[in-house]
Amino acid sequence: MLENRYASLYVYEIRTYADQNGLAAGRLMAYVAAHEIGHLLLGPVHSSSGIMRAAWGEEEYRDMAHGRLDFSEAERQALRGVGAGTRPAVDRPEMIAQNNVTRRQASN
Repeated sequence: MLENRYASLYVYEIRTYADQNGLAAGRLMAYVAAHEIGHLLLGPVHSSSGIMRAAWGEEEYRDMAHGRLDFSEAERQALRGVGAGTRPAVDRPEMIAQNNVTRRQASN
């Protein structure tokens, strides 16, 4: 169920990170929005790389500057399923299992 879910974007912090990493604030805001919308549709999980990574580093900011930061293939498939009217990925056991594995890998 997607009811009663929300996401927050903090403009001041986005501008600060954009300045620190040589990005246009609008570009970084778009990636932050995509990340937060990802949480609304995929659940409260992070991946080890890409848009859904918990903390972006130099590599992610470089990819953003070139428009190359993306969702993983599994995340893209789950998002397509949500768009096609199937259950939200957050409610799908296979996505929860995959994200639990990703979460364990990221903590190692």
